[in-house]
Amino acid sequence: MRHVTPIVATAAIAVSSLLLGMRLSPQDAPAKSLAAERYDAVNTVMKRATDAKERFLTMPWERAAELETRVLWSRRLAEAAVDAGAAPARDAYAQHVARIEAMLFVEKAFQQDGRRSDVDIALVRFHLAEAKMLLERAK
Repeated sequence: MRHVTPIVATAAIAVSSLLLGMRLSPQDAPAKSLAAERYDAVNTVMKRATDAKERFLTMPWERAAELETRVLWSRRLAEAAVDAGAAPARDAYAQHVARIEAMLFVEKAFQQDGRRSDVDIALVRFHLAEAKMLLERAK
């Protein structure tokens, strides 16, 4: 009987660990909130900026001016459509989200070709999360 107790205890710990591991598996984890996605994207950019500064390289957002301009005018289009009564807010911001999603698709294709970095993708992910937040507020 004394030999059985350690075996049963070890088996119980192993089964508990297995069940806990299954419960916390990544595929069952809840989706990131938009705020968390936005923070993650900004954090990626800032880490790369720190790395670049330490190595005397160009900052990751130097290429971002074109992207920022496109995002800005996409948002302005949505706002103007709402203000002019040309589209309901949810439709205008849904179109804004679609434009940013298309930008992300293109940037990822460029990344596959080696023409974009993870920072470029993070910049678009930030704006996509922000666009989705605007859409949620418009609903």
